[in-house]
Amino acid sequence: MNLDKTETFAQIDRSNMMSLVLGFPDEIREAVDIGNRLDIPSGYKKFSKISVTGMGGSGIPGDFLKALLSRELPLPLIVNKDYSVPRFTDRDTLVFAVSYSGNTEETIAAFKAAHEVGAKIIGVTSGGELLKLCQDRSIPCIIIPDGRQTRASFGYLFFSILTLLQRLNIIGAKTRDIQETVAVTQKMRQELGPSVVTTNNAAKSLALKLSGKSVIIYGTQSHTDAVALRWKQQLNENSKMPARYEAFPELNHNEIVAWDSPQINRTQTEVILLRDEQEFSQIKKRIEVTKEFLGSRGISTTEVWSQGHSLLARLISLSYFSDFVSFYLAMLNNVDPTPVEAILYFKQKLAAWKD
Repeated sequence: MNLDKTETFAQIDRSNMMSLVLGFPDEIREAVDIGNRLDIPSGYKKFSKISVTGMGGSGIPGDFLKALLSRELPLPLIVNKDYSVPRFTDRDTLVFAVSYSGNTEETIAAFKAAHEVGAKIIGVTSGGELLKLCQDRSIPCIIIPDGRQTRASFGYLFFSILTLLQRLNIIGAKTRDIQETVAVTQKMRQELGPSVVTTNNAAKSLALKLSGKSVIIYGTQSHTDAVALRWKQQLNENSKMPARYEAFPELNHNEIVAWDSPQINRTQTEVILLRDEQEFSQIKKRIEVTKEFLGSRGISTTEVWSQGHSLLARLISLSYFSDFVSFYLAMLNNVDPTPVEAILYFKQKLAAWKD
């Protein structure tokens, strides 16, 4: 596959995932409008904690919110990826129940558990059972456009919730940061799109470097760890390839030892280091020492740097880069990035399971 022969992409990208990748900056603006249109009940004022419950592509917005707001929020925010809710969930808990399809069984179960204890719930979905549950119980629900894969709706899910948190006066205004994020992603779209040749396209170049390799993404705890998870998910689902992620500083206390294993195929392994100009000085030292260590073991590393000034723009820029890289890897792997047959198979088996 020659990534500069874009006329061949349509033969593989049969559902036109690239159009959704290119539309991401516009998706951000639409998500803000959707979040601003929601009617918020008058009783949604007092909260002592926030929970975002969701799985996979519907769960990653919670991880990003936690990374973005951990140093700003005056109350705890947890990300719940389970059938139940934490025992501390009560009437003073704001719960975002997120399921793009509206039919995610874990999220539906957690929604019902949160409703039983009187939590203040906001649904986020394109339809399905979750929308019906919200309508039947007069629970506010953010309704986003349907007809796409969950991972291709990240902008709708994340920015609509972020907008709601502003409107609820839980966080400060993010209008300027969102505007910067739109501008940064628009610039990236121009630089990384299919029409830009490989020699001038960092995403195409990285995809070629990653092709056929085992990929590990390293982020930083409470900072870019959410982005590292997003990279993993995009490589898994778009590129149909295994990948895993770890976070500094924890990885220096265990994973680093494993690189001395004789079982590692060193020439076929790539570590992606997610970098940010605002990373803590001690983290910067750890990354540099780790990079040197990996090099001494024959492990190739690639640094991907964030763009923008605000934390929001920097996190989203790192994430948006993975959208392009994973798409180009799908082209190299000769797989349609949209279908997720293994997930559908798993859901069908679960539905047919007899206790």
